[in-house]
Amino acid sequence: MFLIVEALIFRLGWYENYLEPESSAGVVEDRLYWLKSHPPGHVPEVLVVGDSRVGEGFSAPVADDAAGRRVHFWNFGIAGATPRAWYYELRDADPTRRRFSAIVFALDHYSDEDGDPPVEDRIIDLNFVIGRLRLTDCPDFAFSMGSFMYRGKAFAGCLLKGIPLRTDTRHLLANIPLRIRRAKQFQRFGLDYINGYGGRETDLHGLSADLAARKIHFPPGIDTE
Repeated sequence: MFLIVEALIFRLGWYENYLEPESSAGVVEDRLYWLKSHPPGHVPEVLVVGDSRVGEGFSAPVADDAAGRRVHFWNFGIAGATPRAWYYELRDADPTRRRFSAIVFALDHYSDEDGDPPVEDRIIDLNFVIGRLRLTDCPDFAFSMGSFMYRGKAFAGCLLKGIPLRTDTRHLLANIPLRIRRAKQFQRFGLDYINGYGGRETDLHGLSADLAARKIHFPPGIDTE
């Protein structure tokens, strides 16, 4: 009975429509919703994929204007997203593999060395793609983790979606009308919020480096942390 109820709630696809819009999973689902809600037009489309640096630093409307409206850009920059999450996001963003003329990936660096902590043990990736994971994905997703401990957590979370979504579910049950209203509002207006974002007022004009002293001098108003 538990497995049946779990499947009815998290496996039929309706719960993803009511995720907290500002959660990791909710951000992914909203972007996929906007893609499905806007059929391809008459110009080539380019999907720009990355993390918060793309989300903050790339403007699809500005890029459209720069291309003379001959190309339409989509900002798919999601704060905290990694290449592992991108795989599952893109699989459902363009199921036919025919929509986008180009997909741009933002690389962190060109080094072959992994960072610290190891990227393969980022169990938080589960929170981003939980709405996209199918039962058949569970073994591969779990074994993409490096350690046995995280493999177990990833497999359990993929198999029983209620585990990674338990906090979201509690918040939903605490105020169902509010969650439904927030989810619908962001589905309807969220793309306009993102495309209308003008960026930060600060810039790096005046940045300089003292190579001899190995110091960087930041312009006034820049947070150096």
